[in-house]
Parts: sequence; structure tokens; C-alpha cells
Amino acid sequence: MKGYQHVSIADLEKASGKTKATLYGYFENKAQMASVVLSYNFEQKRQAIYRLSEERQTIKGKLLAHIEIHRPVHADRLVGGGCPILNAGVEVDDANDQLRILTADALTSWAKDITQLIDTGIKNDEFRKDINPAQTAWELISIIEGAIFISRTTQNQNLGLQLLDVAQIRVEQLVPNYTKASAQ
Repeated sequence: MKGYQHVSIADLEKASGKTKATLYGYFENKAQMASVVLSYNFEQKRQAIYRLSEERQTIKGKLLAHIEIHRPVHADRLVGGGCPILNAGVEVDDANDQLRILTADALTSWAKDITQLIDTGIKNDEFRKDINPAQTAWELISIIEGAIFISRTTQNQNLGLQLLDVAQIRVEQLVPNYTKASAQ
């Protein structure tokens, strides 16, 4: 909630119920703690997406789960404090190269998950053959992360929801014979 760079050891003691000595018994330094927290939070987000996608029968439905998990109706499925990737990425672009690399790896991993879904959808004839799966994955991630950023920064949830709708339309456009009328 306070950010990787601005959280104090006292904050960590209070949140974890552990003493400073105990924390440093487990971790070499605050940077290592941040790396472990980011990895944990990203894996929690990944598992939440996976659980929601398992409820879906189609590849399109599974892909939409990556978007829908960010809607308020699913807020209880995600770790508190927003998107762990976005939170870390905003902070670490200049300050902490180790955390920046871990954040980039998390983004790349997420893009691979989405790319694999799109590849499967193409192979199953659920999606058009002319799609570039990796490019589409990065487009969707950009829209999703942009929605979170804009919604939280402006404190206007509707702006974020509108962008999530754009991401959903982008998924609809992957389907053969897509028309605006079929998406409505």
C-alpha cells in the first residue's frame, strides 16, 4: 500500500507481526523482501486469473478472465493494493534494477500466458488465423494496466471500466466473422 521504496521496516514489523531481527533473519535486506513480496503478489494474481478462467469453457472466456479479474465484482480475488505489477513498475523504473527486472519478468510471464491462450484459440478455430498472438497479448496487458493506472490516479472508476470494455471488445475482435452487432 505504501510502495516498495517507501515502506519502512517499522511498517513491515507492524504488517507482519515480526520483529526487525526476525525479518532480517529471513531476508538479507529490504530489497530482497521487496522481491519476495512482488513474486508472491504476482503469483497470487496469476492464481486468481487461473481460478476465474477455470470457470470458463471456451478459450475466449478464459482470455476474458484476464480482463474481468480487474473489475470491481472480482476485487475480492486479488491481493489488496491494486495490481502488483503496476505498483512495482511505477516505482522501480529508475530506483531498483533488481525489482525492475523482476517486474519485467512478471509482465513477460503474463504476456506468455495470454499468448498461449490466443495460440490455442487459433489452433481450435475459435480465433482468426491472421492474429499476431504476442502483439495482441501486449495490447491487452497495456489496456488493462492503463485502465488500472487511470482509474486509480484519477479516482474515477468509470474511466478504468471503460478501458476494460475496450480490452473486452479487442478480444471479441479475435473471433472469426466479428461484427460490431455481434459484440452487442
